[in-house]
Amino acid sequence: MTGAKSVSASFSPIPTPSPVVTLYTKPEPEGNDTSVVLSSGEDITLIWSSTNATSCTFIPQEAEKDGNWSGHAGPVGTSGSITAPVIGDTTFTFTCTGGGGTTSQTIKAVIGESAMNSSSSQLANVIGSVTKNVSITENVISPGKFYFTKWLEEGSSGNEVMELQKFLNNVGYDSGTVDGKFGSRTEEALIRLQIANGLKSDGIVGYEVRSFLNK
Repeated sequence: MTGAKSVSASFSPIPTPSPVVTLYTKPEPEGNDTSVVLSSGEDITLIWSSTNATSCTFIPQEAEKDGNWSGHAGPVGTSGSITAPVIGDTTFTFTCTGGGGTTSQTIKAVIGESAMNSSSSQLANVIGSVTKNVSITENVISPGKFYFTKWLEEGSSGNEVMELQKFLNNVGYDSGTVDGKFGSRTEEALIRLQIANGLKSDGIVGYEVRSFLNK
């Protein structure tokens, strides 16, 4: 019999994929901007996740030296969230490391007084028919001295929701009972206000709507 031939084969190792880091914030950046505009002392929530990573580090650049950030800094899990107030401009960097290398994502928080006075945040005249039983509403007044600071959306509750409901009701957008609970009726009233004033009609009180209300 003829002897069996030996066969050798070589295999190239499969490269380890690099880490992928996803980072977003509440409140969110406006439009396509990569910076979040806040009032001094306003809370920001940083939410991150990663794949192909074994460790991550959070660095608020220059923040500790300048006293702009009082939240956690240093090693963090491969996913999670951090909430703390921002006093001054701060750049947040999340760096995650794995077998395939290191990846970073950065976002900046900006304290913007000038942004509060931009044309996009001007208090406009609301013109529109709210319901068949309500006449046209013009020349919306400011909501007084109350200053909105929080991100509000359906499911939110508290004093700022009550003030929002009062304002909507006062300018002709029926948000229902002023109970401090952000439900579907409050959301619908807010969307009508946003549409009438050329704002993003998402039913959320973010930076753009807060600027409008605080004018």
